[in-house]
Amino acid sequence: MKTSIITTKTTICTLLLLLLFFTSLNFSSAAATVTCNTITTEAAPCLGFITGTVPSPPAVCCSGLKQIVNSGTTVTDRRAICQCMKNAIKEFPGVKEKFLSQLPKSCHVSVSFPISSHTNCNTVH
Repeated sequence: MKTSIITTKTTICTLLLLLLFFTSLNFSSAAATVTCNTITTEAAPCLGFITGTVPSPPAVCCSGLKQIVNSGTTVTDRRAICQCMKNAIKEFPGVKEKFLSQLPKSCHVSVSFPISSHTNCNTVH
C-alpha cells in the first residue's frame, strides 16, 4: 500500500514538473499551430499505460491522443507533435517503448508516425 502511494505521488510530481517545463519551453516550430504544452496536457492521462502500471489506456488518454492526431493537419504540425512527444518521453521516468508503440492500437487511433523515442521526426509526412 505504501509503495503504491509513493509511486502515485512520484508520478504526480513528475507530471507537474513536466507540465511546468513545457509551459516555459515550446519545442514546436514557429509555423506549427500545435504547442508542446497542449500535447503534454492531452497525453498526460496516458502516463499509467505507457509506464506499464495500468493494463490499458483510459478513455481520457485515447481521446487526448485522438485530439493530438487531429490537430496535426500539416506536415509541420505532425513534425512538431512528433518532436514534442519525443521530448516528453525523455522527461517521464519509467516510460517503456513497448507500451508507447502499443498506444495507438490500444486506443484505436491511427497515427501517421511511430510513437517512440527513436522516431526521426524529420521524416514524418
